[in-house]
Amino acid sequence: MHAHNGGLVHTADKKVETMEDMQGLRLRTPSPAVSAMLTALGATPQGLPPGEVYENIQKHVIDGTVFPWDPVKSFGLNEVLNYHLEAGAYTVPFFFVMNQRKYDALPDNVQTCIDEASGDTLVAKFGDWWDTWDAAGRQEAEASGHVITELSDTERERWREALQPTINDYIEQTADQGVDNAREIYDRMLELLAEKQSR
Repeated sequence: MHAHNGGLVHTADKKVETMEDMQGLRLRTPSPAVSAMLTALGATPQGLPPGEVYENIQKHVIDGTVFPWDPVKSFGLNEVLNYHLEAGAYTVPFFFVMNQRKYDALPDNVQTCIDEASGDTLVAKFGDWWDTWDAAGRQEAEASGHVITELSDTERERWREALQPTINDYIEQTADQGVDNAREIYDRMLELLAEKQSR
């Protein structure tokens, strides 16, 4: 299991720096949790596969998207975007799973190959990989003369306050689905993030 770097807000025709700038923007969303975040910030989330974002921005069906830098380059979106807000507002997890019975039925040498190329060995590589992939997307935007803005500390605090009810609702929903320690998991995640940021 791993996650991409913090997601940004990318728009075609409007510079975004504040929650007020988010009002009414039609932004492509990757998940229900990010949709809830965008709604709380005043945007209108639009569910689309990543491969359909370019055309929908080009046709003005949507105003922009949320992505880390890598997909912006991978899907050619710097051609239709002009503004980028370095928000680090969300991330999306990815994971590889395999049926235990299928794994157990494999020959030992195949199990060894899977073990050596996955799990902790693979996860440890993703941080550097994402940094490299994201750097290429940002560099392309810079070379195209795009406006890249950092979310200010003051505005970030406003976003945190505005999103707290959404976070609480999500934790409650997770608890209702049978995760008894949902709040503890969330609190521990915040502790780990704080430790990482203090390094």
